[in-house]
Amino acid sequence: MNFHIVINGVFFDDEQEIRTQVESLLMDDAHLEAVVGDLVEAATGNQPSEFINQWTEREPGLCSCLAFEPVVARPQEPAPETTELAARPLDRQLATVAATGLMSGLEDHVLFPEDGLMVLNAENPPDLNEAGEIVRRLFEVGNSAKNLDEFGKWNMGSFLDSCFNLYGDNNFSVSQFVEETDENYNTTVTCLATYRAFAVRRYTGLSFTHHKEALYAKFPGLDDEQRRELMHRLLRISERFSLSCAKQRKLFSYARNLGAEQITHLETSLGFPQAAITDPLHQVERVSNPEITNSVDLVERITLREANRNYLFKFQDTWYHYRGSSETLPVGASEIICTDNWS
Repeated sequence: MNFHIVINGVFFDDEQEIRTQVESLLMDDAHLEAVVGDLVEAATGNQPSEFINQWTEREPGLCSCLAFEPVVARPQEPAPETTELAARPLDRQLATVAATGLMSGLEDHVLFPEDGLMVLNAENPPDLNEAGEIVRRLFEVGNSAKNLDEFGKWNMGSFLDSCFNLYGDNNFSVSQFVEETDENYNTTVTCLATYRAFAVRRYTGLSFTHHKEALYAKFPGLDDEQRRELMHRLLRISERFSLSCAKQRKLFSYARNLGAEQITHLETSLGFPQAAITDPLHQVERVSNPEITNSVDLVERITLREANRNYLFKFQDTWYHYRGSSETLPVGASEIICTDNWS
């Protein structure tokens, strides 16, 4: 209908309800069917004045109680641009929506690029106080749920990195915002360091904790570049077999005890192509004739090779000798040296 039929101030669009209302107001019951038919036709065909002119003399009681109100079409809201968002995993959808919602009043100062990680809007950046408020709100994303906490930490690292890029190290300090938000300084710095370490590539299916522990894993005797390459090789294995954090620690312990050469042998057993073995960032899409095909066999392999070894380590400025597994070295041990390979 293009018009609502209003009888005694009440809106009616259903024909049966209109019939019931009209029947009690007619002077001549014989007019019922004709009146109802004309009413519906008038409301549908934009002819209310014709109905009034036609029936006022014959049914003045009805017409005195009758009115027609135009149906106001609600403006069609544009469809939200959700195609890109819906293509992401559910936890990223929720985290992006949560972060977007929490930016109310500050949304013009941030952007969400294709990967969904929030960055500072360089064309309309927040001032330092507003940037601090954004950091505070991002902690709320992290507190909402485990999965949101994961993505919230990536967001924290991404946003802080974009702030450093714009303001510079001299003007922007993580510590000033940690003081304002009353949050742990190490947590914030870890988010930033982990994001930067894996800005080139993050490993699908592995949590922020997987990445963080890999970043801070120690491999005595390797320089920074060698350590970084070995870290990516191990994470690639962890990603392929969807290892838990505990099983990934076994893998890293295996590499720490036996060295990078054994990881090359392990990659060969996994059927990795030569291009992947020589390039730590090479994504392994296909393997050929692997000896190890599942995580159970992988964990058995790296667990069997884990054995008691001799270590020297420094703890509170004192050197100690220890024989056992690297996993049981005291927390806080530094400058760890395996002496089994000494001749």
